[in-house]
Amino acid sequence: MNLNNFLFDKSDDKYTLWLSDVYVWENYRNIGVASQLVEQVNKTAEQMNTKIYLCCDDPMIKYYSNKGWNLIESVDKLYGI
Repeated sequence: MNLNNFLFDKSDDKYTLWLSDVYVWENYRNIGVASQLVEQVNKTAEQMNTKIYLCCDDPMIKYYSNKGWNLIESVDKLYGI
């Protein structure tokens, strides 16, 4: 999880969280570890009163959508370019 102000004017004190990677070692997969990590990220964003963004591969869109995340069509739209 990264904290930055990419989406705002650099002079602004507003920050957003970005989830960059979730990786679970093979021996610990399919027992809910990734779900717990994603849940904690959501709680952290809520506690900080900020939004959280994620870039992921197409096969993972359904997984994150099932966790309550909304799909943004492209980063270009997010940055307004």
